[in-house]
Amino acid sequence: MGNRPDYNHNHSSSKKKKKNQKKEKKEKINLKDHLNQVKILILGAGDSGKSTFLKQVQILYKNGFTNDDKSLFASSIRQNILEHMTELVQGVERFGIKLDDDNQEIAENLLENGSLIQGQIPSYLCDDLIRLWDDPGIKKVYTKRSELQIPENAGYYFDKIEEISQENYFPSDSDILNCRIPTVGVKVMNFEIEGIPWKIVDVGGQRSERRKWINQFSDVTLLLYVVSTSGYTQLLYEDENINRLKESFELYKKTIKSTHFKKKNCIILLNKIDLMKKKIKKKDLKICFPKYKGGCDFNKAIEYIENLYIKTGKNKKRKIFTIRTVGTNTPDIESVFRLVSLAIDDYVIKNRGKL
Repeated sequence: MGNRPDYNHNHSSSKKKKKNQKKEKKEKINLKDHLNQVKILILGAGDSGKSTFLKQVQILYKNGFTNDDKSLFASSIRQNILEHMTELVQGVERFGIKLDDDNQEIAENLLENGSLIQGQIPSYLCDDLIRLWDDPGIKKVYTKRSELQIPENAGYYFDKIEEISQENYFPSDSDILNCRIPTVGVKVMNFEIEGIPWKIVDVGGQRSERRKWINQFSDVTLLLYVVSTSGYTQLLYEDENINRLKESFELYKKTIKSTHFKKKNCIILLNKIDLMKKKIKKKDLKICFPKYKGGCDFNKAIEYIENLYIKTGKNKKRKIFTIRTVGTNTPDIESVFRLVSLAIDDYVIKNRGKL
């Protein structure tokens, strides 16, 4: 399926394998002889997982997060808890769901005063939030969170309310990786691998941010496009008439056909497959792609999406690589970088003498 790094499924004969191994050994190149810098442009629609990918880069190649970083993330995580619980309470009325009588007053107080809380979560409010999260009515609304534009992993933090409310709380890497902060503007991450400077450029995926993309298209070594596969059941923040995965695919079509990328290899990160595996059991991919006929089968659904992206982007001058990922799983991102190395080697070999 495409150029996925599926090392356990090589069906070549042993002779062909040896021949390929010799060729690969012969073609192995020293990037320092050909590139002064590796520049990767990471694109994708909003909430695809681009920011999570960059956090993983911080962990893998930039010595992780400082205490100052963690303090900032702690504030964002607490604020997200308050905002998303408020949205769940609003959903109670929207969906006509009842809370336990004892929790009704707590819910009303949160709606009235929740927005006034900044930074630390007071102990009384911590107790109230835990009671609300334990309420069957709130849990029922949570199953409809996609209709309220509440992040799919909000429950991760609700389960840790008591810990996060502590004054001395410092988020773990997992807490930080799960924290959603939309990218605004252009973010550049610089680091070094084997003596070569790397630059990863991330621009916001929301519609209002995309006009800034064009300014980053020059001197790109590789395009990384992140797809939230679980987005097939969700609608855009900006336009609740448009399916998120459909929007991602249309954006990819427009981007990959740009003259800037005609000869550039591209890696598609089929992201959030853990969430898609859960969703596909109940909701057919047909709701997003009417021509899909594989039913509620994860393997058929993910292969359909994969083939759609490969077929759309493929041409004689570039390769489209794909890899399936859970963005919060660090080993998955290590696998992405192994694939990145293969894609860059291929690009350099094809363009040797022109770089």
